[in-house]
Amino acid sequence: MDNTIEKRIQSLNDRLSYTRDIFAGKHEDSIRLLDEKLTEFTNRVRNGEVEDPHTEIVSLEDLFVFVEKRLEKLITPMDRVRIVRHPQRICLRDILENVYDNFTEVGGQDEHSLDPSMLIARAVITRRRGKKMHTQSVMVIGQEKGHGAEFRNGGSVKPWGNAKALQYMRVAETEGIPIHCYIFTPGSYPIEDYPGAAQQIARNIYTMAGLRVPVISIISEGGSGGAEAIGLADKRLMLSHGYYSVISPEGGAAIEGRLKAGQRAAPELIEHCAQNLHITAQDNLSFGYIDSVVQEPALGARPHHFDFFRSLRQEVLRATDEVVITNTKPPMIRGLALARLRNPEANLDEMYVRWGMSGAAKNRMRERRQQKFLRLSRAAAIDNRPFLAKNAAALRDWVTKPWMLRAPSPAQAAQHHGRAEQRMGCVQGPPLQPLEAHRQPGGKEGHGQGTDHPFQLGGRQPREQVELPVAALQGRPYHHLPQQRLVRLPRPLGPRSVRRVRGRVQPLRLPLPHGARMVRAERLRQGLGL
Repeated sequence: MDNTIEKRIQSLNDRLSYTRDIFAGKHEDSIRLLDEKLTEFTNRVRNGEVEDPHTEIVSLEDLFVFVEKRLEKLITPMDRVRIVRHPQRICLRDILENVYDNFTEVGGQDEHSLDPSMLIARAVITRRRGKKMHTQSVMVIGQEKGHGAEFRNGGSVKPWGNAKALQYMRVAETEGIPIHCYIFTPGSYPIEDYPGAAQQIARNIYTMAGLRVPVISIISEGGSGGAEAIGLADKRLMLSHGYYSVISPEGGAAIEGRLKAGQRAAPELIEHCAQNLHITAQDNLSFGYIDSVVQEPALGARPHHFDFFRSLRQEVLRATDEVVITNTKPPMIRGLALARLRNPEANLDEMYVRWGMSGAAKNRMRERRQQKFLRLSRAAAIDNRPFLAKNAAALRDWVTKPWMLRAPSPAQAAQHHGRAEQRMGCVQGPPLQPLEAHRQPGGKEGHGQGTDHPFQLGGRQPREQVELPVAALQGRPYHHLPQQRLVRLPRPLGPRSVRRVRGRVQPLRLPLPHGARMVRAERLRQGLGL
């Protein structure tokens, strides 16, 4: 038998086993037809009964394509889950080898940051404009399943793997290059070793919300918090056969069926939960959780679908260019540039868009990203308060913004200070001296005994810091101190008001009475009568 024919027969066998696995006992007639045709052709070729095997195997491959397209219309949400979990599904390394022109994999700094489930690479994309070639670098971060390799943990990342991803996100921000995140995970690895699975996912989300570089995420299998660890992005693409859900269908079936440890849910219940979870790409697109869908071949993309890698490259470039153009171009030019970019017939490899951004453009991009996910969070929660209560709360939040507060007049400050003392019923302490009385000659501030020191508010940082003299704070009762949870005094007030931490003497934090709240710098002046 010819070696080429042998390889093509093996490829058809792999496609047949793939189809049988993802449908799990369904559509047996179509699968049996393919099996019989393939077995008959293989026996005839090995017995030397086929005169032109190349022509017949082309006909057999066309039959496979026809049956796969017919089965594509019968796919259920649970079938899509089995597609993305199959070992023949494309993985991140396949994407790096076929979508990007070159890449270099990078790892962690020590043994605790090495997680084979998290793959990070610095990749290069080459684009042409006229006769000139342009090379653009990106940071590629994603889960790697490795076609069923056991040491990859099925794409379930441990906490230190997410910490490694966070580290290289900051590296990309420092270098000013975009970040491409590929999500191939059923969920985070169930372990609570340091730094903790949930805690590290929260750190990643918090940091990604403030990154000042374009972030693009591509979802194939997005399960639970493992997907959110690298999923907060300016543009979110999703493969047409992928799924994105807060919980796996098996987990939902276990809750729905109230199963105990060791019990398994019935396949019908799992199918029912997968249907009701709305986990498919079209469902997520209709809900607004993703921005676009990348079409795959029939029954999902596999490593031999090179046309899919070409289209994925175009979609990734288009998403990155859109983020840059939206935040850098003036409004009049932006529409023309985006219309040209969104043309489905445009070859983005021959269109060069500079990915460098100014500081103001980066701030606009970050603000839009945060507002986008804030809108999603508001839409996800149902506010059952009355209409007037919601509007009153919104007005109160707007009025109490830092830029809405104005410094009061001296008469208003004295009146407010007197009312506060009567309301709290505290004992009048010694009067506060002006700040100028505690300054050294020449207008310079001292840092010795009895001089004024910088005082910083806890929690949120005010727009301006207020300097308070230590001598003025020593004799005041607690109610006269700034109204915040913890007050860090600049130096000890007494012999027992210090603690030793790692050999260093630090002042203790004095807690205020229960219910005290943080105030702005202007309110701080009102309470102290400055």
